[in-house]
Amino acid sequence: MEFGAKIVKEISPQDFSLYIIKGHLKIVNNGIEVDIKKDSICVIERDSVYSVEALGLKGNTFLVSYSIRRN
Repeated sequence: MEFGAKIVKEISPQDFSLYIIKGHLKIVNNGIEVDIKKDSICVIERDSVYSVEALGLKGNTFLVSYSIRRN
């Protein structure tokens, strides 16, 4: 994700986590703003309203993980 790129006011369809491999992200989750940097993790819960902004000047790399549930 390049510096300044944004995901704005999305609604999470399921729980997921973001693990920051490289860079710096600003995450707003249900009105709470958090800055997360390299080797940090943030969990977004289902039905949360969240935004992500890339702040790392040299690019950002992160891993998104979630589980698929069968009914």
